[in-house]
Amino acid sequence: SYIGMITQEVAVRSGTLNVRLKSEAQALDEIVVTALGLRRDERILGYAASTVKADELAIAKSGSVMSGLSGKVAGVNISAAGAAGTSQKVLIRGISSINSNQPLYIVDGIPINNSRIGNDNADFGNGANDINPEDVETVTILKGASATALYGSRASNGVIMVTTKKAKNEKLTVLYDGSFSASNVLRVMQTQNLFGQGWGSWDRAENGSWGPRLDGTMHEWGSDQLETPMMKPFSYVKNNLRDFYQTGTELNNVVSLRYGTENLGLITSYGNLSTNGILPNNGDQYSRNTFSLRGNAKIDRFAFEMSLNYVRKDIRRTEGMEMELLQHAVDVEYLQMKDYNDERYNFDNYYTFYATNPYWMIDNQYYNYQDDRVYGKIEVSFDIAKGLKAVGRAGGDFLNYSRENINAKADFSDGSYQQLGGANPLLGYYSNYRFNL
Repeated sequence: SYIGMITQEVAVRSGTLNVRLKSEAQALDEIVVTALGLRRDERILGYAASTVKADELAIAKSGSVMSGLSGKVAGVNISAAGAAGTSQKVLIRGISSINSNQPLYIVDGIPINNSRIGNDNADFGNGANDINPEDVETVTILKGASATALYGSRASNGVIMVTTKKAKNEKLTVLYDGSFSASNVLRVMQTQNLFGQGWGSWDRAENGSWGPRLDGTMHEWGSDQLETPMMKPFSYVKNNLRDFYQTGTELNNVVSLRYGTENLGLITSYGNLSTNGILPNNGDQYSRNTFSLRGNAKIDRFAFEMSLNYVRKDIRRTEGMEMELLQHAVDVEYLQMKDYNDERYNFDNYYTFYATNPYWMIDNQYYNYQDDRVYGKIEVSFDIAKGLKAVGRAGGDFLNYSRENINAKADFSDGSYQQLGGANPLLGYYSNYRFNL
C-alpha cells in the first residue's frame, strides 16, 4: 500500500508476480482548477478555494450557473432581481471596495466579459448568464489575494473559475435534459386600507389615497361623458396587486452529443431556455439559445484543446411596474383596466400625470433587447520533458447587441423611440510552463 493508492492483497503463487499500484479515486476530490486552468492539490494552495460540481449545480434545475451556485459556498453571496435573465451580483467575503465588488470570471482558463448591459430601468443581464449550466463540469471560487497574482487588479474581488465538460473515452452518446418550472409572486408591498381617493369628488384620473374613509358606500364613478354613470362601492380592493400578476413559466431543453477515444474527444450541445415572467400580456420575456463545440486531441507530445460557444438572447422588459401600480388609488381594481379601450374604466388615452393604465403600459412602453455573443479558446501544449510542459492559450469574447426603448404617445406625454447598439470585444493570450517535481 501507499498514500493515495488502494491497498491490495495478492496471492503468492509459483512464477513471477506483476503488481501495479492503483490510484485511489477519492484523491481526485482534492484536486482543484486554479488560475489559467492549472490543476493543483487543494492541500498545497496558498489561498482558499471551494469547488462545486455539476451534480450539485443541477439540483435546482436553474437556467443560470450563478443561481445554481447560490447558497452552496460559504462566504459567497449571490443576489438578483426577480425577472429572468437580470444581472446577478456576487460578493465574495463581503464588500471590499467603494467601486465594483464583482469577481473576475474565467471559463476554461480564459477571462470573459461579465459587464452589466442596461441600467436600473432596464436590466438585460450580465455575461455569466450566457453560460449553459448543462455544459459546466465544476465551478471553483478562488478567494485568497494570492490567487489574483496572474490576473492583476481585475481579480481583486476574487475569481470564479468555470470548467466545462470534456469528452471522455466513450462511444457516440446522445443525451437530453429538460426541465419545467413555474413561479408566483412571493410578497407584494402593503398599502393602507382605510382611506380612499377623493377630496371633494371621485375622479378616475386622480390617484390620491388620502380622501374620505373607505366605508363601502355606493358612489357614481366613471367618465363624465358616459350617459349612465356607473355605481361603485367605495371599498378597498383586497389582493389587488397580487391578482394583477400571473404565474410565470420557464422551459429549458438541452441536447448534447459526445464521442471520445484515448487520443480524441468531441462534445457538442444545443440549449434553449424560454421564460415568460409574472407580468401579464408577455410583459416580461426572456429567451436564450446556446450552442457549444468543444474538442481535444493528442498527437505524440502535442495536445490540443478548443472550445467555441455561441449565444443568442432576446429579451422584452417592462420596468418599474410595481411602483407604477402603487400610484393608483386603493379602491380601483386593476383587472377592470385590462381592456384599456373600454372607456368606462379608463381615463382618456390611458395616461395621466399620476398613473398609467398598467396593461396599456405593458403593450406600449417597453424595451426590446437582442444580442449575439461568441466566446471560446484554442490551447496547445507540448511535453518538453518529463514533468515539464509548455502551454499556450488564446481566447476571445465578442458581443454585438441592439436595444429599443419604445414609449407610445399619450395625452399627457409625447411619445419617444430610442435605438442603441454596440459591440464589446475582449481578446487575450496566455502562455506558461508547468514543472512537476
